Amino acid sequence: MKKHIGVAMGGYTSEHDISIKSGENVIKLLSKASFEISKIIVTKENWIVEYKDEKIKLDLDSFTFLYKKKRIEFDVIFNSIHGSPGENGELQLKLKKLNIPFTGVNQEVAKMTYDKFKTLSYLKKFGITASKNILIKRNQSYDLKKIVKFVGLPCFVKANKSGSSYGVEKINFFSEMKKSVENCFKYDDELIIEEYIDGREISVGMIDYKNETLVLPPTEIVTKKEFFDYDAKYNGLSEEITPARINDFKKKQLDKICLKIHQLLRMKGLCRADFIYKNEKAYFLEINSIPGLTEESILPKQIMTAGIKIEDIIHDMVISL
Repeated sequence: MKKHIGVAMGGYTSEHDISIKSGENVIKLLSKASFEISKIIVTKENWIVEYKDEKIKLDLDSFTFLYKKKRIEFDVIFNSIHGSPGENGELQLKLKKLNIPFTGVNQEVAKMTYDKFKTLSYLKKFGITASKNILIKRNQSYDLKKIVKFVGLPCFVKANKSGSSYGVEKINFFSEMKKSVENCFKYDDELIIEEYIDGREISVGMIDYKNETLVLPPTEIVTKKEFFDYDAKYNGLSEEITPARINDFKKKQLDKICLKIHQLLRMKGLCRADFIYKNEKAYFLEINSIPGLTEESILPKQIMTAGIKIEDIIHDMVISL
């Protein structure tokens, strides 16, 4: 019998629509000759399985569903949910309790890496360089003047647990701070206020493929906006140059840093780390445990540049479970 693969997509956050695109692309890449494949569309209201042209509610207690009075199970879940509940450990914990194999990191790693500030703080202990940053919380007092004195201007205000550049604003003047903080608190109860580093933005994908961790060719991001925001990512307002225009020394330096981060965080499957490069130094920004897999996404382009077929990686991820 063919393995039944459930491709989970959507989620509870502002990244829902991007996640749907990623999941649909995964389904295109999975061989229908090798697997039985079902979509699992996740919203706060319902988890719906699209199976044999029917839409059926998923029983979350057992992660099964009824089709013509027969209970259908999944052999593997391909997790392509950006944000909650797929990237913060909720889905992983549920599947672990039910002994259902899933792609990507486990629940502990997911919970850690979804929290940008915790990840930065943890990696700092091991010599991973990052910009100056400070965490503020909605229900705690904070002094914006003291914060700006510490991180400087310009600076970034970022939702601590968000992706696709939702809840991120660049601040050039102190007069913009209060409004920006209010805007970003719409996306999360915790915000990172971070030093702006005027350098080259580099994104580096990593994959586990055929029992080996590979660092992919890096991508240099040149945006037409003030920074690599949602429009720049998804509406063609940036140039993504793969491989990045960096020399061999910098490439080897980044490879070494990425492998160290991968090992320290116990990453698995597919991931992507973002950096700012300035004065021969790479400043780590964040890591994404479920990077975008849309046709516009960075990681698939890096995989292609490496001379690997992305469908082979997707296939390898599924059969290895």
